[in-house]
Amino acid sequence: MPTVGLFWGFILGIVVSALVNILTGLFNRERGLRLIPWMMLYVAIHGSYVLLEMNRDFMIGQARRFPGWQSYLVVAAVAAILAVLYWKAVNAAVAVLDKATSHHAALAKNKSDLTDQQLCRRVDDVAARLRDIEQRYRVLSVEIEEKERLAMMKAKSESTRNRLWEESSTGMMRRHADETAEARRLLGEVLFLRDELSLRLPGEKEHIEKESHQPFFDGMLAGPSPLSDAAAFLERFARKLCT
Repeated sequence: MPTVGLFWGFILGIVVSALVNILTGLFNRERGLRLIPWMMLYVAIHGSYVLLEMNRDFMIGQARRFPGWQSYLVVAAVAAILAVLYWKAVNAAVAVLDKATSHHAALAKNKSDLTDQQLCRRVDDVAARLRDIEQRYRVLSVEIEEKERLAMMKAKSESTRNRLWEESSTGMMRRHADETAEARRLLGEVLFLRDELSLRLPGEKEHIEKESHQPFFDGMLAGPSPLSDAAAFLERFARKLCT
């Protein structure tokens, strides 16, 4: 009898494993998790039937220890207790499975369809565009500031120098605003690439979050080279992904 019990237990284990794999293959994760308890209910009913068939004489003998209708109450009470414990165990196991797979499910759900190589090429393109914006406005500022310096040297009155100073300050703020506006058109792409790199490099997630506390990631330009810094940030982690 023990040999027969071990054999059917082994068969039942194979059936459970096959059903779990079928559920995860045919359905998405959320639906599969909802169906697993009902699948386990079937397993419990079928397993109980198998156990009762294998131990029929023993179970009948135990039931006959109680007179008349009391045996039915005892059997019902024992079955109810076992059912509650079994159902709680199944739900606890599903909760553990849900927690264990939630991180990977979130990655699969949020990750774009780009391959790693395609993502790295987009990083290279965006990084080049960021540096181009910064370089163009830097060259423009140098040319304008040189003209303003010469004009200031030629000014013969204090009022003229004050006017030139105000025009210079206004022009500098306007160029900064124009550069910021042009760079912000790429901000959405930059944030997308940052988040994609974080998803694909889970071991670097903490470093990416820490190092992305740069002004440009908040839509501002501050410091000597904020756009070049953002470009270098993306390129550094893209190299870790694609090399």
